[in-house]
Amino acid sequence: MLLSLDYILGSRPEAGSRQPRKPAFVRARKPRKLMRIRASELNNKVKVRPRIQRAFFTWLIQNRHRLAFDLLIEGRTDHFINFSFIGVNRAISAALTTYEINVSVEWNDECWDLLLSLESSPRRGCTGYFCKCCLDYFRQTNPGEEFTRIFPSREAVWVDDIFEPFLNWVNDDLANAKWLGLFGTPGSATWAKLMDASPDEDHTKDLTALLPCREV
Repeated sequence: MLLSLDYILGSRPEAGSRQPRKPAFVRARKPRKLMRIRASELNNKVKVRPRIQRAFFTWLIQNRHRLAFDLLIEGRTDHFINFSFIGVNRAISAALTTYEINVSVEWNDECWDLLLSLESSPRRGCTGYFCKCCLDYFRQTNPGEEFTRIFPSREAVWVDDIFEPFLNWVNDDLANAKWLGLFGTPGSATWAKLMDASPDEDHTKDLTALLPCREV
């Protein structure tokens, strides 16, 4: 059975759903910072309000043993969690927002590039939860085919779209990289690349800096 977009999206509001909140500038309050804490030290007593943050911490507590690096939670508000990787060059850091995880490279007070960007847009339909971004892409690339990526909860969508791909990137890309190549010129165009070996002469034309991936 083909699931039309109208059918998937056509659903009654979730029980207990609230009216849209007022703009952030009306609700502004002093950011609540989380103490610097390693993922390996997290426990279920850590309480946060945003649902995606609760889902991330729950997933992290259950799966931190699978990560090649321990994470260091460095700051938190209701809009983001900033964290870094223990043993990895401090130029590389990450942030969980209200809908995505980004891993960025900052060097000499410049945001050089994003090494990873994963986003998700969970929606509730008649058959379960799905990612709106994934559905839109699927409909463009697989016209007429059945969309089957339906999940039992919003949290399950985040795990499949963001958390597990993030873990795979850490273990497959970051853990195997020896160098971080920074290319380009600030104010013009810059980009960064994880490298498992030093670049040869053919790839050093735009190289600005070559940093070790591991902390020294």
